[in-house]
Amino acid sequence: MSFHWKKIFCCLATLLYLFALSGCEREREKTSPSTAPGGKLTLTYIAGNNGSLVGDTMQSVDPGKDGSPVEAVPAEHYHFAAWSDGITAAKRTDFNISADLTVTANFAIDQYTLAYTAGENGRIEGDASQVVDFGGAGTPVTAVPAPGYRFLRWSDGIESATRVESDVKDNFAAMAEFTSNNYTLTYAAGEHGSIEGATQQTVANGGDGSPVAAVPAAHYHFTGWSDGIAAAKRTDFNVQSDLEVKANFAIDQYTLTYIAGENGTIEGANTQTVKHGSNGSPVTAKPSVGFHFKTWSDGVDTARRTDTNVQSDLAATAEFARSRYTLTYTAEENGSIEGTSIQTVEHGSDGSPVTAVAGKGYHFQSWSDGVATAQRIDSKVTEDLTVNARFEINTYTVGGSVSGLVAGTQLILQNNGGDDLVIEEDGDFTFVTELPNNSKYEVLVLTQPTSPNQTCTVTNGTGTIPDENVTDVSVSCILNTYTIGGKVSGLPEGDQLILLNNETDKLVIEANGLFSFTTPLDDGSQYTITIQAQPKRPNWTCELENDTGILAGMDVTDVIVDCYPEVVLKTTAGIRRIKLDWNIADFPAAVTFKLCVAQDDIYPEGFNNCRNLKGGALETIVDKPPLVVSKLTNDMPYWFQMEANYATGRKTLSEVVKATPFGGLNDTGIDWCADDTANRKTGGTKGEKTSDCELISASHPGQDAQYGRDMGARSYKVTKIGSGSAGFDFTKICMNGEAAGQGDCPPNPALGDDNNNWACTRDNVTGLVWEMKTKNGLRSQKNSYSWYNPDDSRNGGDPGLQNAGSCKESSCDTKAFIEAVNALGLCGANDWRLPTRKELLSIVDNGRFNPAIDTLYFPNTMSGYYWTSSSYPDTEEEKAAWQVNFKYGEAYTNTKVQSNYVRLVRGRTATFGFDNP
Repeated sequence: MSFHWKKIFCCLATLLYLFALSGCEREREKTSPSTAPGGKLTLTYIAGNNGSLVGDTMQSVDPGKDGSPVEAVPAEHYHFAAWSDGITAAKRTDFNISADLTVTANFAIDQYTLAYTAGENGRIEGDASQVVDFGGAGTPVTAVPAPGYRFLRWSDGIESATRVESDVKDNFAAMAEFTSNNYTLTYAAGEHGSIEGATQQTVANGGDGSPVAAVPAAHYHFTGWSDGIAAAKRTDFNVQSDLEVKANFAIDQYTLTYIAGENGTIEGANTQTVKHGSNGSPVTAKPSVGFHFKTWSDGVDTARRTDTNVQSDLAATAEFARSRYTLTYTAEENGSIEGTSIQTVEHGSDGSPVTAVAGKGYHFQSWSDGVATAQRIDSKVTEDLTVNARFEINTYTVGGSVSGLVAGTQLILQNNGGDDLVIEEDGDFTFVTELPNNSKYEVLVLTQPTSPNQTCTVTNGTGTIPDENVTDVSVSCILNTYTIGGKVSGLPEGDQLILLNNETDKLVIEANGLFSFTTPLDDGSQYTITIQAQPKRPNWTCELENDTGILAGMDVTDVIVDCYPEVVLKTTAGIRRIKLDWNIADFPAAVTFKLCVAQDDIYPEGFNNCRNLKGGALETIVDKPPLVVSKLTNDMPYWFQMEANYATGRKTLSEVVKATPFGGLNDTGIDWCADDTANRKTGGTKGEKTSDCELISASHPGQDAQYGRDMGARSYKVTKIGSGSAGFDFTKICMNGEAAGQGDCPPNPALGDDNNNWACTRDNVTGLVWEMKTKNGLRSQKNSYSWYNPDDSRNGGDPGLQNAGSCKESSCDTKAFIEAVNALGLCGANDWRLPTRKELLSIVDNGRFNPAIDTLYFPNTMSGYYWTSSSYPDTEEEKAAWQVNFKYGEAYTNTKVQSNYVRLVRGRTATFGFDNP
């Protein structure tokens, strides 16, 4: 029975264990899923700042198992604080692991304690107990003694009461020590004194010092101690601190008093304070009016005094007395004094009368002090007086009147060879110097008036002084007159010249030589010579020199009348030439001529600057007219001026004239002949073409090749500046505007955009310059443009369409392209434009096709339509313009909205242009 229950119990126990184990495993699986491979858990240990770990910091553990030991080790001067999960032991082993674990070891710096204590009779000011990190600094503390005590030192030997600990690396303790005070009393004497008693005393806190006294030197007195104590003798009680004082002394001083008695004052400081042995300042006893200084009460007899080396106080009074004056009257030669000549008068009283009496033939002049009356009484006398009576001999004046003197001029008269008198206007005059009675006088003209010149005559100018003034001298002035004349030269024989002086005085001159106007003019008059009538002979003119002025005291003889023929230059324009003609018959045979030709106006630079002008050339003419100036550029204006050079050295210039050679017409380019069936010898030599044309011209007259420049070029009768097929004559132009072979432009420049590259072609027949097309860029051969011109005077009533072509580097219409090329300064110019229909047809070579143009001088030409500037307004629906097709060289119209090629041109011709499109 017992066996049975034991077996049952064992079975139940086994079942319960298995059930419990199964439940634990399920709970573990539910709450702690494994993150390690194979179902393991991970333990991660991390060291924070200022420490490290010893042991396996990354552990993989089966669930329910234990980890291995790890230890947190602090860095030097640091200590372990705790793990991040709260464990405070530096060394740890984690047991029965059921989940992943990540913890960090935290460390803290070591700290130290600073302790400050105060010994007896003192206290600590500041934080007496401080905790400081390793290497850090504490805060300041100060040892403060109790009253009557002083700080002695800290227990570690520091003698400064205030201290701060720095770079702390250990615990620290210090105590402040204090001791009772002893104070020092120091007494010193300033200058001019001494101290009686102990001058250096040591006294315990609260004790008393011993007596001392300040004793002044002779002639000095005590003024006080430096701490304000006024008594010379002192004892300092209940001493609480050190004391250092000085006795001050000052020199003795005295008072000087100055008093003015009656009838006076004191000038200067009448009360003065003076140091012993020093000097006072000056004072002066000033008497009142009518009084004088007598003496000082202390016996000093000078009114001004300065008391020196003062030894005591002083008081002195100035004494004054009433004044008396002496009046002294004397007479110089030729006179005497009536009355008391020497008088004594009290101050403010009057003298007695005196009179200056002149001797015979003399008169009283004045007293020496300026009094003008002969009798005088000096009143209210205030000073001594000494005066002399002066006398002069009797004199009389010489004078008269002046008439006829021109205002603004000067006449100088002289009397007796020395008394000069300047007179500037009519009226009375009087010589300054008076003459004694019965003396001689003689009045003369010293200097006659000038500007204008006048002649003045004196009447009644000599005589004897008749005991009265002379007033009847008379001076009469009249203007001088002069004639105007000169010389005439160059007047043609049998001709005449009419001159005018001041537009009224007429003179007819009929021969070369001297001349003079018949009417004289007053000196100072203005004269102006003019030519009323030039010689009647054509092209002759007379010029004046020295023809105006003002008469200045002499006849005018230097007026020059110079007659000569003027050069009259005439021009006749032709093709690349100008014919000049002038009036050579008017000039003597010895006259030579020089011609200035320029491409710019000769003025204002002038004929002599001809070679410095643009295209300027100066040449001497040898042949008689006409003169042909050739090899000029068509449609370019030229300026001409001619100079005539006489054997005498005279040079005269013509007016500057302007002329413009005009261009010719190009031919068709066909220099071969044809019969009924075909063109003949199109590829032959010039000789073959000439022979063939001669053979068939009889049966087929009027051949194109038998006329014009093409025929001349074929038979070598046309001289070309450049080159080109048939009668065409072209020259390459570089981008810089220079022709091939000139300046920096090479003889055969390559096509391109650089300064020394070929960019334009000049037609030497028409004078026009043409734009060259390039492979690409702004002037690309493939660029096309719509016709556009907003100028109503040039667009035929329709401006066209803007920017409707296909191009690069500009808007794609003709106006925009023209503006872009002008901005570029193509070939040194900015006057590029669209050509007219006839201008563009002038470069068509009908001897070629596809393209119908000389491609050696017009490369990159498209066999298509090119716009002209010539409108065709006849269509009603849409406005059109002319275009030239360079496939065959034909002209057609097209609406302006179409897109065509463009070739620009510059220059003008006389044969076709805007007025002949």
